[in-house]
Amino acid sequence: LAVAISRSLAHIWHTLQDQLVNRVAETYTDLVGPLRQLSETACPASGGPPNEAAFNEQMKVFLVCFSFCSSEVVRFVQLFLIFLHCSNFPTHLDKFSFC
Repeated sequence: LAVAISRSLAHIWHTLQDQLVNRVAETYTDLVGPLRQLSETACPASGGPPNEAAFNEQMKVFLVCFSFCSSEVVRFVQLFLIFLHCSNFPTHLDKFSFC
């Protein structure tokens, strides 16, 4: 029974690690497009001055995307930390709140 539980926890641990890596990669991918558009609006390829209205619009798009992606990552990390805490994995996370 102990071996089965240990294997199950190891499987869960590896699955969570994979999901964390995937979540970070997805977040990066989701942010690259809006960030590139913001950068191109701020520094036009033509060398001319940036269009302030277009820049402000791209900034809003980027901030909405960043806010959404950040909250998704935070939720996932909170679940990950709760799992670590409940599984009694040795961590130095005592200073974190799991509420």
